[in-house]
Amino acid sequence: MDRLREERFWGYVNKEGKLMPGMTSRCWEWRGYTDERCGEFTVATKPKQVTDYAHAIAWELGGGPKSTVKFPLHHLCGNALCVNPNHMAMVTIASHKRLHTVRSDAKCPKGHPFDEDNPLIDGKGYRRCRECANESRRQYTKKRGQKNARKALEGLGNGA
Repeated sequence: MDRLREERFWGYVNKEGKLMPGMTSRCWEWRGYTDERCGEFTVATKPKQVTDYAHAIAWELGGGPKSTVKFPLHHLCGNALCVNPNHMAMVTIASHKRLHTVRSDAKCPKGHPFDEDNPLIDGKGYRRCRECANESRRQYTKKRGQKNARKALEGLGNGA
């Protein structure tokens, strides 16, 4: 990454973030674009746009090796928006999944606790809330049912 992009990257970081329990230094919180889980940053635009997780970029800028699917980065602080390289560890995918299902204080964005009955690991290896996934499925089914009912009524009105 060139110096200009690196400066732009660090411009999105607040190094006076939260001091999380069990940590001796503050989180460096990402203030740029985020997806559902983590911060993202575009590192190249020509010939093709390349976007990567902000914490992975910070890890590499801090001297760490490039993370991979088999060896993802784990936030030791538990703050998904933290990009402090000292708050990360490269782990195996199996231990990463285990670490994310063990934390007893972890909750989904809607506040449902992640416990032995709740964690749902999707096809990509991400933890999802079982209650939220079920609710989303119910809403989708209800919406689809209403749409199909409208189509059926519209068909009756046209003399079909």
